Amino acid sequence: HISALGQPLIIVNDVKIATDLLDKKSALYSDRPTLPMAGELVGWDTTLVLQHYGDRFKEYRRYIHRFLGTRAGLERYHDLIEREARTMIRRIIAAPNDVNECIRKAAGGIILKMTYGYDTREEKDSIVELVNQATTEFGDVTEAGKIWMVDIMPLRMFPISRCAIIC
Repeated sequence: HISALGQPLIIVNDVKIATDLLDKKSALYSDRPTLPMAGELVGWDTTLVLQHYGDRFKEYRRYIHRFLGTRAGLERYHDLIEREARTMIRRIIAAPNDVNECIRKAAGGIILKMTYGYDTREEKDSIVELVNQATTEFGDVTEAGKIWMVDIMPLRMFPISRCAIIC
């Protein structure tokens, strides 16, 4: 075991042991990384994708399973999905160079209707624009390969007395 820039690292030099730990005991040893920039500083720490394995994560997963985890759960949305797919095809025919935007609008329409009962507007929907902005900002702070200093050298690794100097 070593610590590198405040992150604990366990080095296992045996494939069988590593496999046993990560496959057979994954509930104990597998988790998402902590991303202080995206979570604590930007405020995405309560979202499912940044949750560590624990009670809140299990509760989120239970809700999602009740909502969508069965055939019957999905079947109640077939009409909605079909309607949005038809609308998406009309949009693509009208604007073939904007396929990505058409797909984004369809997905957003389905998600907003399923989760909040909200019907999106065809033109300039402020809620869809807000969701797109939030999604873009989330992607910016969680992008693979992007390094934020606070993620590799979190403030908590420094003594409190040095906080005023660092901040």
